[in-house]
Amino acid sequence: MLTDTSSAFPRTLYCQAQPINAGHVIWETDISAVQELEKTLTALREREAHQTKVLSSEYEALKQVKQPSQAPLLYDRLDVLMDNALKRVQANSALLDSQLPRNQLAELLRSIKMDLGYAKRSGLLTLSYFENGEVSVNVLTTLLSQSCTDFSYSNTLAGLHGPTSGTIHLEEALWCLEALHRGLGCVVSLPDLAVFINLEVSSGRQPAKMNWILDIPVGQIGLLQPLLDWSRAKIKLIIEDGGVNLQMLLKIPDEDANGFAVPSVETKEFSETAGVPADSSGEQSQ
Repeated sequence: MLTDTSSAFPRTLYCQAQPINAGHVIWETDISAVQELEKTLTALREREAHQTKVLSSEYEALKQVKQPSQAPLLYDRLDVLMDNALKRVQANSALLDSQLPRNQLAELLRSIKMDLGYAKRSGLLTLSYFENGEVSVNVLTTLLSQSCTDFSYSNTLAGLHGPTSGTIHLEEALWCLEALHRGLGCVVSLPDLAVFINLEVSSGRQPAKMNWILDIPVGQIGLLQPLLDWSRAKIKLIIEDGGVNLQMLLKIPDEDANGFAVPSVETKEFSETAGVPADSSGEQSQ
């Protein structure tokens, strides 16, 4: 390992040598970018560790006051959400290697960042619920926008438009957060992409809607299959003029006696791919 200080920006070089008949062949690899990515990951881990401490402190403070009867089930639900995300972080972290191509390293780090952010935002959303089991729509829209920021990188961009007033059932809000995370996770491997999501939240017990516009080639629609297979929403896939549109209608939570849906363990990996058949009209209902 050598440090080249001959230029304005020092470089870290990994040097290797191979003996040949005429002597030795020596070559060098610039790993400065890899080290910067590793520093970024370390900073992300430290930031999320701090957020975990904040969440723990808020939870302990909440236990000191009167809790609603739904609290135990609510925190069980949060455990499931966060455990799944953190398991994916652990799996992706094990794949990190300085010898990986730069684009693969960037994809892994983005996936880790997205999963850490998702775990944190699931906790923040859960802790912001009201006594009646609802949360502010403005809080949900803000957290969804932060997920889009985590996803955006270089030539990939995600944006969200959503309401800023009213309330939504906590379980449905968590499903909105999961739907966005699942959808963006399906296409994190694409180097050039634009995604726009419009969130609609109706008053009363009407389910929330998320309409997606994705600038991806029709031949890569199979990447979206894990999202299309998701049981929490009814999804219509529309292919029109070379563009892809997803109309997603979230199902109303099956409430138990305590007012919260029973936690379910996520079984689909975001990296799965499969072909998506389309009928003659260019639409697929899921």
